[in-house]
Amino acid sequence: MTNKAQEIAEQLAAISTSYRATLPEKLRQIETAWRYLQDQGWDETRYAQLYHLLHSMAGSAETMGLPELTRSARTLLELVKVWSTIRLQPNSSRLPFNPELHHFAKIIHTATQ
Repeated sequence: MTNKAQEIAEQLAAISTSYRATLPEKLRQIETAWRYLQDQGWDETRYAQLYHLLHSMAGSAETMGLPELTRSARTLLELVKVWSTIRLQPNSSRLPFNPELHHFAKIIHTATQ
């Protein structure tokens, strides 16, 4: 490997490490927005926050070498889009968000260890 290629590889590894370090905080923000919607009902601001967090993660995780996290974020994002369309409270038994969020959290915990 040339010095330039090695330098680029090291920079990419540093970016990936930095990205992974942000995941627990992003998960906390997602869970907080989710709980608010679950407990308080529909809120456009919280919905937008949840949507933005999931959309950003769905777009960035695969680039950082976490394709399973991308798939999980996309699944959650699709559920959130359904809520937006019908203004359904997240605690409805008709939408399987809790198991998906749990799976998402497990992926993050694995990625950050």
